[in-house]
Amino acid sequence: MGSSKEVYSDIGALDFGKADGKKESRKSNFESLFYDGDGYYYDLCDDDKYLIVGRKGTGKSLLTRYFKKMKEKESFNYCEIVEINKFLRKKLKTFDYESIKNQEMSTFWRYIFLTELARMIRNQKNALLSDLVIDQTEGYTVQSITQEEVEELNGKISANLSSIGVSIDGKENSKTTKELKRSPYYEKMDTLSEQIYDYMNKTNTSYFLVFDDIDELESLCQSREEFTSLALAFLQALDEINDELFEEDTQSKIISTFRSDILDELNENSNNLNRSMYDSVIKIDWYSSLVKTVPHETPLIKMILHKIRYSSSEENKGMNDKELYEHYFPSDSNGQNNHAEYLLRHSFGRPRDIIIFLQTYQNLFKKDAVFDYSNFDSCKKNYSSWLYSEVKNEINISNKKREIGIALEAIKQNQKRYFKLNLFENRYNRLKKIEGFTSKLSAEEILNDLYTLGIVGNVSFRKNSMNRYWFAYRDGSSLKPDPNKEFVVHFGLQNYLSL
Repeated sequence: MGSSKEVYSDIGALDFGKADGKKESRKSNFESLFYDGDGYYYDLCDDDKYLIVGRKGTGKSLLTRYFKKMKEKESFNYCEIVEINKFLRKKLKTFDYESIKNQEMSTFWRYIFLTELARMIRNQKNALLSDLVIDQTEGYTVQSITQEEVEELNGKISANLSSIGVSIDGKENSKTTKELKRSPYYEKMDTLSEQIYDYMNKTNTSYFLVFDDIDELESLCQSREEFTSLALAFLQALDEINDELFEEDTQSKIISTFRSDILDELNENSNNLNRSMYDSVIKIDWYSSLVKTVPHETPLIKMILHKIRYSSSEENKGMNDKELYEHYFPSDSNGQNNHAEYLLRHSFGRPRDIIIFLQTYQNLFKKDAVFDYSNFDSCKKNYSSWLYSEVKNEINISNKKREIGIALEAIKQNQKRYFKLNLFENRYNRLKKIEGFTSKLSAEEILNDLYTLGIVGNVSFRKNSMNRYWFAYRDGSSLKPDPNKEFVVHFGLQNYLSL
């Protein structure tokens, strides 16, 4: 390694990409910067895999965009990504959930899936005219069904399928609470699917439809209960239609991203969901216990080193992970190297967190040749503020967000990084009384929620100062905290909470 240092780039030249997967996918070097050391892309290519699960910021959206780019490099593949919030905002703004029985929500999603597949075929029709055989059927052709568009949905799922001779009563932007009656709309669903599958069997093209950000439906619903009902119906319909696409040998499938905490909540309310989804899930998890011993072999650090390798000088591509790590994250004069452990401890174990922290360092120390561990604490203020905003996004879709807000204020007022249940309980109950809030949630119950969100964890103190920590997002940690152990506020949030 004698002269190898001469080819290393300064940290200001390193490109860690974007924290937002959608924005990163627009970069010209997106494919080279994408790291798939754990084989998530190849898992997604499996016919049985269609649900990408992980915490916010783990790279779900990034994986779908890499999948799209790679699939469309192959002949006869067509992939579209639908951002659920933009797609359904108009269609659901007058949707009256109370007038729709739960079993009809699944039918609604099935209809959405079918009409979106039809739209994809329509979008490809110019390129496919050479192999498109138009079959006359009772009242419509393959091309005519792909030209129908969903209208504004009113209180009873209003739609106009004029191309197949079906009409549903209902006016745009009107709202009704009439009881939902089975209509010809549902009777034509099977005919619609048969025509789509018939066409798919006559073309060499495989269709991949991706629904992203399903959790954004929360902002379009009137209550948490409505959201969970709609999300559960979405998963049930997704499972059913992918079974159909497989059985019909279409070589196509519908993919969705899904937040792990929301899926856990739905599993609690559905007996069969976990069993039916198990074989179809790709769970993205980056945490590794190897961070203290061989940090350059952990998934998150390997991801960072991959980005360093392919965004710096050409010669760096020949360097192995150990060499790159030892250069850019050097040990101190005593041989101690705590960079990776610091990054993991101040994050939720997600790529997004690590990238934001390193970019914060780049902004503060642009001229540094390496990431100097002694400067890491200088990044805390900006980074901690950003991390809290990430947590706040998850709190905002919780049906307990007011209680969580009071709990955070209790932690802040107690001014303790480490605390026991009784200390928190006293402050929490006092604040609830001051605000006149009559929530029945106990202090222990709300700490369970803070633990699930990663805001707090459990700690066991040891004489050799090698304390042991448990956080919900780490493998091997309990799903619920131990109320008899001490609690610790997440290291990445302590600065923002002025602890």
